[in-house]
Amino acid sequence: MTAGSVRWLENAASGGHDLAALQQHRTAVADEPAPLVAVSRSGTGRSGLRAAYGPGGLLGARRRG
Repeated sequence: MTAGSVRWLENAASGGHDLAALQQHRTAVADEPAPLVAVSRSGTGRSGLRAAYGPGGLLGARRRG
């Protein structure tokens, strides 16, 4: 199981408050800690995330899938 978040903000990167919310929601849906993945239009800090993707990574995954 992996938990993830998509933030498509125009000019702001996904921040610490987004990561904290994702960690809180993860505990509501999983008994065991699950890796966290984020997709953000304007970047994100990778601290605490298994992976982070921007627009290019998201579109590349779509084309391969």
